Amino acid sequence: MDQTTISNNRGIGIDTNPYHLVLRRSTIASNLHGGVFSSGGVFDVTNNFVFRNGQEIDGTVGGLVLVTAMSGNRVEHNTITRNDVRPETSPPYAGGLYCNAGASAENNLIVNNFLGNADDPRAQYVGSCVTSGSLILASDLTVHFVRPDAEPFDYHIADAQSAGVNGGIAVANPVVDDYDGDARSDGQPDVGADELRP
Repeated sequence: MDQTTISNNRGIGIDTNPYHLVLRRSTIASNLHGGVFSSGGVFDVTNNFVFRNGQEIDGTVGGLVLVTAMSGNRVEHNTITRNDVRPETSPPYAGGLYCNAGASAENNLIVNNFLGNADDPRAQYVGSCVTSGSLILASDLTVHFVRPDAEPFDYHIADAQSAGVNGGIAVANPVVDDYDGDARSDGQPDVGADELRP
C-alpha cells in the first residue's frame, strides 16, 4: 500500500498474515482496536504516520505490531504517536511499536504512546528489532508537532528546534524521501515520516 489512509475503523486498521506487507507514505489513524497487526511474511513499513489507534479498554495492538520469523524486514522513518493498548494484552504489546523480528527499526519517531499509562516502560516500544537512530520518548513536547491536540491532527515536524530534526542515522539502504515526497538529502536525516523542509 502506498499513499493510503486507513482510519476510523471499529477493528484493527490493517490485520494481515501476508507473504509481503509493503506500507509506505500512508496514514493509519484512529482505528478502535489498533493500527497495524502483521504476523508472518516479510514487511517493509516506511514513511508512515501511525497515530491515535487503539484505546485502554479495546486496544488489542496499539500502533504497530510486526511479528515474523523471516528475515529482510524494515520499519523505518515512521511517526508513531498517541496510540494506546490494553495493559493485559498477551504477549505485552507496546502502545507504540511492537517489533519482534530480525528487522531494522531505525530512524522512527516513537513518542507519547500509552499502555494503561504513559509511564509504563513498555508504552513506547517492545521487541527485538534494532532501533538505532530512533527517537523514543514518553512525551512529545520537545518534538514540536504542527497540530497534535486538535483536529485536524497534523504530526509533521513544525520547526527546526524539534528534537526530531537531524536525529536519525545513516543506514545501508536509506529511505531517500519522506511522507510528502521531500528528499532526505540535507545531511543527517530527520527521524519519523516527515523531513522538515530547509
